[in-house]
Amino acid sequence: MRGRKILGRNLRQLRLAEGLSQERLAVRLGVTAARISEIERGNYASSVDSVERLAKALGVKIADLFDESGSLALPEERAPRKSEEGRLPRAKTKKRD
Repeated sequence: MRGRKILGRNLRQLRLAEGLSQERLAVRLGVTAARISEIERGNYASSVDSVERLAKALGVKIADLFDESGSLALPEERAPRKSEEGRLPRAKTKKRD
């Protein structure tokens, strides 16, 4: 798997575990939600500085963002929790025709 895809998959998993929307994370980082989406889809080549800021915003090590195992071991305190709006985060689903 390419590095961008690994970064994107792990970023999304960690963001959801924190109960953050793309918009909330973007505000923390001073970027747009569209940029977070691009990173999560593996369509943006993030700089080392950007990856460092992502890790800091999520409270993880840079290496965690590049974990290739496919399932990060999240401690209990990082288990999915309710968002600031009071709901559990939901993954987007594709609309059926």
